[in-house]
Amino acid sequence: MKKLKADTDEWLKAGYIAIAALTTVAFFMMLPFTVAYNHTASVPKGWYFVDQTVEPEALERDDLVIFYYDEPDWAKGRYPFGENYKFLKKVGGLPGEWIKIIPKMGNYACKENLSGVRAILKHCQFVGLPLPVDSKGQELPAYEWETALKSRELYLYSLHAPNSYDSRYLGPVWASRVYGRATPIITW
Repeated sequence: MKKLKADTDEWLKAGYIAIAALTTVAFFMMLPFTVAYNHTASVPKGWYFVDQTVEPEALERDDLVIFYYDEPDWAKGRYPFGENYKFLKKVGGLPGEWIKIIPKMGNYACKENLSGVRAILKHCQFVGLPLPVDSKGQELPAYEWETALKSRELYLYSLHAPNSYDSRYLGPVWASRVYGRATPIITW
């Protein structure tokens, strides 16, 4: 009889622990933040705190964001990530800002519509030089545009890795695709 009581007590104890663990997990799943691990070279590898409550209007240049990738037709089957894969990139251009292209010198985000190489280099932020090929030697279709970002469009990029897969090739990203703003916890 003592053995049966001991076994029952162990089962009850295990059950209480399981309920407590599930309740804790459910609680944290309802919170508007999460922790994400970045394993790519686009930004420093490591752990990031992700605030999912951020409104697109609250984003600023140089904020790190995680967004859902919207795979263009030319990339289908070409890379190991598909539709809705999450990327971590830096905000380089905001709605209303201009993206300017200087051939062989790169893309620049400008707060106003400037013309002339000198003015662009002086007053605009460098947001990447499109490369002709990816790390596998496959041709990349540089997104050639020189326009103001529309309402709720973002230019996302990475200077940490020159061959980062970002707005240089994808074009503008809809703010509705942003999963959250990321803040480094520990990186290397």
